[in-house]
Amino acid sequence: MILISNSNTDKVATEHFEACAPEIKRRIKFLIDFFELLFDKKFTISLKKKEILSHYYGVDAETMKLMIDFFLKKKKKKTVYNINKLTLIFTSGGAKNDFVYNPKMYREYQKFFQNAHGNLDIILKGMPQDLFKYVLENNDYKVQNDEPIKSLLSIVFPYEYLTGSTQFSKVDKSKWNSYELTKRLGLSVCPYCNKNWINTVFGKDGGKITNPQLDHFFCKTEHPLLRLSFYNLVPSCETCNVRIKGSTQFEYNINLNPYENGYGNIGKMRAFAKNVKSFEGVGSDYRIKLVTDSKASSEVRKQIYIHHRFFKIQEIYEHHGDIISEIYFKKLKYGATYLQDLSKVKMFKGMKIGELYRMAFSNYHNEEDFSKRPFSKLTKDTVEFLEII
Repeated sequence: MILISNSNTDKVATEHFEACAPEIKRRIKFLIDFFELLFDKKFTISLKKKEILSHYYGVDAETMKLMIDFFLKKKKKKTVYNINKLTLIFTSGGAKNDFVYNPKMYREYQKFFQNAHGNLDIILKGMPQDLFKYVLENNDYKVQNDEPIKSLLSIVFPYEYLTGSTQFSKVDKSKWNSYELTKRLGLSVCPYCNKNWINTVFGKDGGKITNPQLDHFFCKTEHPLLRLSFYNLVPSCETCNVRIKGSTQFEYNINLNPYENGYGNIGKMRAFAKNVKSFEGVGSDYRIKLVTDSKASSEVRKQIYIHHRFFKIQEIYEHHGDIISEIYFKKLKYGATYLQDLSKVKMFKGMKIGELYRMAFSNYHNEEDFSKRPFSKLTKDTVEFLEII
């Protein structure tokens, strides 16, 4: 509904990439070599006598085991592989004799991960349009729909590192997690609804208290390659992310992604008083109607209407008539020249329109500030509708 307009966003995306990429690259490199091993008996890895695979790749043994369990299965029964067994397999090149062998599949999977490795910058910090064009619509990545690959990607791109006890580390050794990400973005209000607070809050001792949920715009189950894509992680409130969106799959060019689009000046809300008391600003019964600029493209207007209906903006906003009533009251009490009259008061002379607006309506006038306070979009649209500004 509101655009995430933050001059710091690209910088945060870069921080996210620099923190996540090393761990992901290590896991991908392991899989590329693993599929090479399955394909070519002659393949070996040079290891010093006392080195083991986890040290060679920088990936812990348990994670390696999880990644290859889908392939290293005996024809009759599953075998448990510890790090020593894995090292033996890699150094001897002797995996194929005991296991179901599908070289065409191994090459296809290897190519998939080679592409992912080479385009990791797009995957991790590409804008939504880039993720759609270069990843979701790219035939090189169609294999991600294979169940084994989906399972592998959930391990290769460990989203849990953002939310759990194990965390990514930045170059300076500081931790990178969802709290650090949302703190850097500095959003206070959910961009989907512009209603609920989503502040990132730490205790006096630096302990975590609360922060926004991160909604995967492109579902992480269906698109596991984008589990850690920065612009696929939309800071949002529980109502929008869990209660309304849930597991619904969003699509590019159909649903609005707050990193690229909001309602802006194309979609505006009109608040109509349902009775005399509300018209006078002493009641709270209003009907909210969304109108769109007829000069805008039909595709954009459709996206705005879809968003409005999906997130139940009308139904939710109509329960907050007190916010609208205050604006109606000021219009009736002070007239359409309210802000102009304020600007003429000696103590307010020289104040900019945004400052006068904030003082008069307790909210922000510029769209880039809408993420700082709830109902900022509704407030401005109502003020404009009543022609007070």
